[in-house]
Amino acid sequence: MTTIKTLIKERNCLKILCFVPFYNEEDNLPDLINRIKINNYKIDEFLFVNSGSTDNSSEIVSKTGHTLINLNVNKGLGYLFIQAINYGIEKSMM
Repeated sequence: MTTIKTLIKERNCLKILCFVPFYNEEDNLPDLINRIKINNYKIDEFLFVNSGSTDNSSEIVSKTGHTLINLNVNKGLGYLFIQAINYGIEKSMM
């Protein structure tokens, strides 16, 4: 079974996108973002998708410079995955 570590070591033009969906996570996002900074994986891009948060979650992420998609309402995790997949497809065609 191929692991993410193996893919990262063997990749030539493979790009790794880490998808982070969130809803009202202002208390947890700073710790998560700090952990991202010190990760051991070579991740090319982080995609944060805000599912209609009513707290300061979006502002916290926007200060990091990571890609952020803001949705006006919480449409559920399935919809967020679709947004992430569409984003990845668009990026791969550039």
